[in-house]
Amino acid sequence: MEVPARVEDYVPRSVLDKVFLGYYLFQIVSTIGLDMQGTLPAFIYPSWLRSLHSHHCETWHDPFLANTWKHPWYFSICMWEYFFHVPFYFVAAFAYYQRINGLDNLRWVRIPTIMYCTQTITATSGIMMMALMEDFSSYNSDHAPSGLFQRLQLAGIYGTFFTFCVFNVLDVLTEKDSSPQQVDNKKRE
Repeated sequence: MEVPARVEDYVPRSVLDKVFLGYYLFQIVSTIGLDMQGTLPAFIYPSWLRSLHSHHCETWHDPFLANTWKHPWYFSICMWEYFFHVPFYFVAAFAYYQRINGLDNLRWVRIPTIMYCTQTITATSGIMMMALMEDFSSYNSDHAPSGLFQRLQLAGIYGTFFTFCVFNVLDVLTEKDSSPQQVDNKKRE
């Protein structure tokens, strides 16, 4: 049986681990600092963070994050992210930090990573399709894309998370130490 190509065959393991660590650290900061502002009271956040949120929504024409309460489907994605993803971000960042320092492999966090990545791929696919196909004519003009380029920009922002998760799940699924056959062979030895 032919072994599938691994992500690390094309990018060094140390680089991949640092990129994934950076991704999860960024997710902690961006989710708590920006994404949660759409669902929590404004007084919780300092003015500079509220202005950063407004700047993001106006620059990228993001109507979903600008008014999360008007989009129940997006609100449900945000709630899922707050209660399940944020704790996982800390676990994943810790796991990649340990591996960068040579303290551990990622076998113990493999299944949660697969679950997180596949759910994020699914959610961002829906968000990107809404960004590309939704009729934004009734939306606030400051927070809605008005042309194809702005729609592509908005889809591209969410596409970044999609891309990271595709690479992360492929990396975890094709990792040398993670295939059941290799684990079984190591036990026999």
